[in-house]
Amino acid sequence: MTRAYSMSQNHGGTLMVANLQYSGIVFAALYSLILFGDNIPMTGWAGMALIIVSALAATVLQARAAPDAPAEEH
Repeated sequence: MTRAYSMSQNHGGTLMVANLQYSGIVFAALYSLILFGDNIPMTGWAGMALIIVSALAATVLQARAAPDAPAEEH
């Protein structure tokens, strides 16, 4: 994770890495629902929705910040 944060060269990249890190919570909850039949409370569903909405918002904000930026140079 430290490498991922250090490689994001602007604030938008850091925001995207943080949101992708939280998406692990969504996948873990869905796996527990499918594999183990766990009951997810309404607050859990609301939290997962918040994570998904924030990831979408981060994607839109990053695209607006640099719409014509060239691809990352290697």
